Amino acid sequence: MTIIVLTGLVVVEKVQLTQALAQHFHPQKTVAVIDNIARLEVDGLPEKTTLTPLTGDAVTDLIEAIGSTSADVIIAAVTEQAHPEKLFIALDDLREQLPDANIYTLALIDTRTCDCFPNVRQALEMYADASVMMPYNLDEVIAYVDIR
Repeated sequence: MTIIVLTGLVVVEKVQLTQALAQHFHPQKTVAVIDNIARLEVDGLPEKTTLTPLTGDAVTDLIEAIGSTSADVIIAAVTEQAHPEKLFIALDDLREQLPDANIYTLALIDTRTCDCFPNVRQALEMYADASVMMPYNLDEVIAYVDIR
């Protein structure tokens, strides 16, 4: 199982990247999307993609949703309201619960995050497996998380 966690303050780009990743892995893999984005909904997913909407910023609910989802690839689009440190502590716990899962955390960073919320940017970059600067290069993101 591969779990791709998309974090950061950007919303539109997070939706677009979720759609693009789901499209990339479909139909070779079963894909599930957990939509925890506060201001937009993830739509436009390939057929047979499981979509689980999750409202609120409770990290425990997100981790439970990820842990109870079965698919080859799980894409979790995390709310922009999630506290980075709490999220990454919970993801570390998830890694212990699912030792065979490949978990990738991607921090989506834009100039607004850099200029207006430097502390959030620093936390995201410190804890995430990779930082993805906007506008992202889809091929680079796919190369990082691609599974065979």
